[in-house]
Amino acid sequence: MKNSRPASFKRSLLIVAGVCAFLQGCRHDASEYLKGEIVGDWEEVHGTNETLQFNPDGTLTMISPREHRECRYDFPDSQHIRLDCASPGLTPSPQVWKVAITSDHKLLISDAIEVGTYRRR
Repeated sequence: MKNSRPASFKRSLLIVAGVCAFLQGCRHDASEYLKGEIVGDWEEVHGTNETLQFNPDGTLTMISPREHRECRYDFPDSQHIRLDCASPGLTPSPQVWKVAITSDHKLLISDAIEVGTYRRR
């Protein structure tokens, strides 16, 4: 019986490692799916003249009447986008936002206060 305990522990570790590997694979698939869906040009639907250009290389160009920003983006999971819009030479300062693409092909980017709604250009 003394030998069954280490075997049980090893088996539990293998199961946990397998689940972690599976979840990492799902995360990768979800982020690749979102990246494939988001690449392209989007315009804000409420007339603010803001546009977002998501590039396949993980860069984002944000253009509005008041500013022009270059950012990096990625997806930490299937419901969030991480944007790092720090100017070159400054310390990165990524921010995480909720993200969704609706059934009517709108892009929603939100925080606890507001939702940006975009449609393809």
